[in-house]
Amino acid sequence: MTLDSSTLLVGSTPAFCMFAFTLLGLHIKVPHDLAGALQHFAAGLLLSAVGTELLPTLLQASGFVENAGATIGFASGMATLIVLSAIFSDEDGEDKE
Repeated sequence: MTLDSSTLLVGSTPAFCMFAFTLLGLHIKVPHDLAGALQHFAAGLLLSAVGTELLPTLLQASGFVENAGATIGFASGMATLIVLSAIFSDEDGEDKE
């Protein structure tokens, strides 16, 4: 595989845009409701991407060991998220900002 200018352009364009819009976004105040909506949208995109990558693998799992590994991995991940949410939340039940 060779590294040519088109590869660099395709790889660096999204990285540059993310960096530029991050700098722009640091100076913009977003209303709380809009920030929540954007966070939910980003979470949906993330779940969609993860589901697209992992679901075919999980559906093709066969045998006890592969299915047990998938189940234990999913349960461990969810438990970790729940514990971290409980540790880092306010006493009101709201997440810290």
